[in-house]
Order: sequence, then structure tokens, then C-alpha cells
Amino acid sequence: MLAPYSSRLSNMKVVLASTSPRRKQILEEQLGMQFEIVDPCFDEDLTPIDILTPHEYVEENAMQKALSVAKDYIFSEMEVPLLIIGADTIVVMNNDILGKPESVAHNVAMLKRLNGKNHDVLTGVTLVYGVEDDFREPREYKMKIFSEKTTVKMGYLPHNVMLEYVKSGEPQSKAGGYAIQNRGGTLIEGIDGDYYNVVGLPAHRVAREIRDLLEANLL
Repeated sequence: MLAPYSSRLSNMKVVLASTSPRRKQILEEQLGMQFEIVDPCFDEDLTPIDILTPHEYVEENAMQKALSVAKDYIFSEMEVPLLIIGADTIVVMNNDILGKPESVAHNVAMLKRLNGKNHDVLTGVTLVYGVEDDFREPREYKMKIFSEKTTVKMGYLPHNVMLEYVKSGEPQSKAGGYAIQNRGGTLIEGIDGDYYNVVGLPAHRVAREIRDLLEANLL
């Protein structure tokens, strides 16, 4: 989708506000972008999970990650256009957010809850870009904030399958307790939506939003 804009993108400074290897891979391989990686200085535990909807929660996290990086730049002084991308991914079951497993037992309990059922994976994305004409404080940038949902159906899994998968260590740091892009993909019966959204970044939506900014000459 972004191939017609490759020369413009190559003359931009793009920063991914995430150290996720999955998001890095999606930006490189699916979107064909060149970028720098900056670790966002943001503690997700500070986001008030109890008073926000899952969509609001994941969008807030994505925004705070992007802004934690944006504060280190003065957009109006950049020699080339600057685009900062922040993202956050969560697993939601019956409106409850399932975080990263804290132990083997916790991970198995997560999989038991998802076993044979549908659940949603939400990824929030924030694009920080551009220069405000009036240079209003605190910074002269604009933001595009959005989130995507993919519905995932986990197949029925016997207890020994869940236990051995968890003991492999693969899902240890994964939201929802599984990794669809690795062996965890064999646990999944089907999906409705963008596969890459489950991995960590909705490739189609991100490409479309960046294309729209380029078409509008906002980048």
C-alpha cells in the first residue's frame, strides 16, 4: 500500500516507540519502512484499567508510549518530517483485560478461560506527526489515535496440551498467554480480522492511516 510513497518515506525520520520484535518485523516486512527504535518510558500500570473501556485503555497506553518519545523532539526544528508510532496490544475476554501471565499456573488458567471460545485482541496505535500552525504548547505536533479489533477462536485444548505449551516458555511474556506467530498458532482455530493485529500491529490500518497523511501532505 505504501510502495507509491517509498521515496517520501525514505526522506522521513520514523521512530517506533516500542521494543517489541514483532512490531519491528511488521513495520519492516509488511510496511517496508525504515525506522529507529526508542524504548518508551511509560509504565502501563499507571493507566486506570477500572474506569476505561478496553478500547480506551489500549488507546491510552499507545498514546502515552508515543508521547513519552515525542517529548524528546522539537518537531518544528526537524530537517525532515518526523513520524512517531506507539502501540499497545491486549487480549479481552468478556470485557476483562487479560494481561501477561505471572506464573505457569496463571498462564494455564488463562488458557483454560480462552479454551474453545472466542476472545478479542485489541491493538491501539498512536501516530504523532506534523507541526501545528500556531505552535501551541506543550508541543507542536498532531496525533492520530485509533484501535483495531480481531476476534480469535481458540480450539478445544486438553489440559496436557495447555500445560506443556506453557512449560515451553513461549507464552511467558505474551498478553493472553499465547503467541499466535509461533507454536501458539496451532492452538488457534480461526480469526476474524487482521492477523497482524494479533501479533502486535494492525498492518493494513497503520499503512492506510500513513497513506492518508501522505495524501493530505501532513507528512
